[in-house]
Amino acid sequence: MYAYICRDHVFGLSNNLYSGNQVHSTVDAVSGKPVLVYSSAAVGIIHDPVTNQQSFLLGHTDDIVCVAVSGDGRVAATGQIGKDPYVNVWSLQSRGASTVRRTGGGVYGGDNDQSSALLHTIGGKTGNSPLFFARGICAVEISPNGRYVLGVGCDDKHRMGIWDISRNCSMVVDTVVQNGLPPQIKGANIVHVICISICI
Repeated sequence: MYAYICRDHVFGLSNNLYSGNQVHSTVDAVSGKPVLVYSSAAVGIIHDPVTNQQSFLLGHTDDIVCVAVSGDGRVAATGQIGKDPYVNVWSLQSRGASTVRRTGGGVYGGDNDQSSALLHTIGGKTGNSPLFFARGICAVEISPNGRYVLGVGCDDKHRMGIWDISRNCSMVVDTVVQNGLPPQIKGANIVHVICISICI
């Protein structure tokens, strides 16, 4: 038996040890209005503060712990924690009526479900690229030109990868950020500087 789950509104904001800049203010590429992009548990949220309406980025199996939005507001990336962590890359400009999608536990979907805007899954079992991350993603960033996505893993060496999303997520860089405790990259400032210096 399947259940139909339709979300109208999500309350709350994800925040934990690995969370970077979780709330992004941008201009919606579809409506031209200012919106906030953030997450709560495994749901990415696009929130219109004027109308108080939300649409959702559904496609994660565990809590989203980092969010990035491109400078032009056209692309977002969300990274999760857990056993099979991965980064989802979303088109924020091609959101539209979504299809109802079946999952192992039921069905989710609805008019405000933006799962159909999923462009790529990076670093997970179901992704376009091979397994890469362990335990979760500490930070994710999108290059200023919107072409590259950078992710830092929660593994002991904090492995960092950069993928070219314009070329079906081919890997550009595979390196290590630091050994030991999670890097303190709140706001993804360090990752943003790395991404700018490597990806311009």
